[in-house]
Amino acid sequence: MGITGTSIITPAVNAYFFRLLLIRNKPRLIHEMFAQRFSLPSGNGKSVVWRRYAQLATATEEVAEGVTPPGKQLSKTDIRATVSQYGDWVSITDVLEFTAENNVLNSAASELNDQMMRTVDELARNVLVSSASAITADQGTPEVTALNDVDINQVTNTLQNSDALPVAPMVGASTGQGTAPIQEAYWVMMNTELNTDLKMVSGYLSTAEYPGQRSVVMSERGSVEEARFLASSIAHKQGSATAAFPATAGTYYYLPFIARNAYGVVDLEKANAKMIIHARGTAGAADPLNQRQSMAWKLMNVARILNDLNVIILKVTKRSDT
Repeated sequence: MGITGTSIITPAVNAYFFRLLLIRNKPRLIHEMFAQRFSLPSGNGKSVVWRRYAQLATATEEVAEGVTPPGKQLSKTDIRATVSQYGDWVSITDVLEFTAENNVLNSAASELNDQMMRTVDELARNVLVSSASAITADQGTPEVTALNDVDINQVTNTLQNSDALPVAPMVGASTGQGTAPIQEAYWVMMNTELNTDLKMVSGYLSTAEYPGQRSVVMSERGSVEEARFLASSIAHKQGSATAAFPATAGTYYYLPFIARNAYGVVDLEKANAKMIIHARGTAGAADPLNQRQSMAWKLMNVARILNDLNVIILKVTKRSDT
């Protein structure tokens, strides 16, 4: 039979393009959440200085009648940082703009903005995990370096002994639900690869078991006594932010335990995050045919530990049985 079908007359267009773009997975950005925010006024250079006075010793000796005590001297600690510039850009041709099925310019702006936010988050992460105060887990199971409640409590106790204030407020018990309150806690940032390990820690409480759900922070996974854990796929993993451990040591994850006033982030006023667009026809002789336009972002930023006593890193490895 002389049937004419699509095998004979093939479609001129072989596929239909859906102009609604697919949504790309994006990591949770957690590392700037608890920073103190500062702005460096323009015209004051690129460096900033914070000053902290040391605590005076208590005066427990009785003052003799008519005798002036010797008095104390004040002492201070200065912390310095310098803002640096970061940025990136893309170039788009006129042919692509004219022929692409979707709006390439809008997509470029969205992707550049996402890149900028991730860059700032990673800059803060790199500073946090470089804190001088660090403890390597040694009470875990089946590996001693696995995440565990004993080492978690050791870190929170160390913070308490330094008078470092918790960041997360207490969550009160709900009326009539048989729930217990969650005590004040320090925030802990961990890689999502440790989610299962955290669930196996003794004393772990899922966010679903919190008495008040409004207190749950986005990307929070749960708590272990006085530590509440946030997870992100770009939180520290060996080799991503610091020098790698020796190959025989296994892959380590750095978990910053954050107390109040632990670190700060500084932006340079008038050099905060900006999107920059150069349309076709603005480059002069550098683009004589008006073939290209560009989109970019830039910012000046620095993150800095403000009190080393208020950030402690717990170094752990992933359990072999998860």
